[in-house]
Amino acid sequence: MATRITITDSGQTQTLNGPLAPDTPDNSLQRITDVYFAKKTTTDNGTRVSFTKIDSAHVQRDDQNQEIPYDSILGKTVYLVIETSNMTDLSIDAVIRPSANTMTENTDTLQLMRFVSPNRYEVQRLFTVQVGNFDALNNRQGSHAHYTNLQGDHINKAIIKLQLRPDSRATFDEWTRRLADGSINLEVAVERTDNNPCAYKDSQEEVNGVGIFLNDDTGRFRVVNKNIYNIHHGSNTYNTLAVITPNPERRRRIQKVVNNHSTEVIYFYYDQNDNEHRICSRTKVNVTRKRRVNTIPPLAQRGNLLQTIDFTANRAAGEQIDAHQLLVYSNGTLGDGATDNGTPTK
Repeated sequence: MATRITITDSGQTQTLNGPLAPDTPDNSLQRITDVYFAKKTTTDNGTRVSFTKIDSAHVQRDDQNQEIPYDSILGKTVYLVIETSNMTDLSIDAVIRPSANTMTENTDTLQLMRFVSPNRYEVQRLFTVQVGNFDALNNRQGSHAHYTNLQGDHINKAIIKLQLRPDSRATFDEWTRRLADGSINLEVAVERTDNNPCAYKDSQEEVNGVGIFLNDDTGRFRVVNKNIYNIHHGSNTYNTLAVITPNPERRRRIQKVVNNHSTEVIYFYYDQNDNEHRICSRTKVNVTRKRRVNTIPPLAQRGNLLQTIDFTANRAAGEQIDAHQLLVYSNGTLGDGATDNGTPTK
């Protein structure tokens, strides 16, 4: 801070660098300046990467340009970004914990799924990350070399990629059951891995101990229950879903996170450069499949003839069935003959 010197001589006092002299930050301190959850944004045809904060102070909007009253969804993939100064190559420990006991019956740190390789997530409670390491940005080939601005723009950041879910389906269902239609705020505690002191936020003093972020009204990270459908562009190299044909390689492009305690579905699209686009939200509708028997049993095993439905009745009911009539037996249904515009054919 600015130095203030008071000189006393013969009863007269004079202050140098008085109150009008502003305090100036000590830029030599090792400091964790900010910690936030974010989504990745790429520009210049996928060669430059940045992070967009997602918290209560940086409101997102839906496909109708309406403000979204939450920041993320249980099960969704997000980035945790730790901004620092004078700490490149040092390691930082981070834990994530709920601000209330409404989701897990306590406020203990959460075990969440961390991205640790091009195609694998691992459950962790303590996230240790090195400032200036960019492995969290690896595609499925294990490379982040396509980003040209990492050293210039992100060398003072520690970046963690994670999914907001536990490793157990039963635990996930319990979290969503308890949370129901509510939301939970997640906060982050960070500390140097070597336990040496550092400054937090705009403090002018390096201290031992943890710094807490996202725990006040300057920004909260609000998480809710929703069903999620992720749709990937065919050229997205961050899509690590199962390979369905090896040569040429084609992968599944639709991934869903099923939430048994929500009736809303949110659709996201990830383009060829892995930018996230929120498509829409819809109410989930469960459809009961009709029982279909592809092979009708022999006559002696068909059981009783329960119903005969002709072509006209089928079409009137909205069924696109090209049969002269359906013979509904207790053990199967037989389509009898084909039709052409309602006229039986032989």
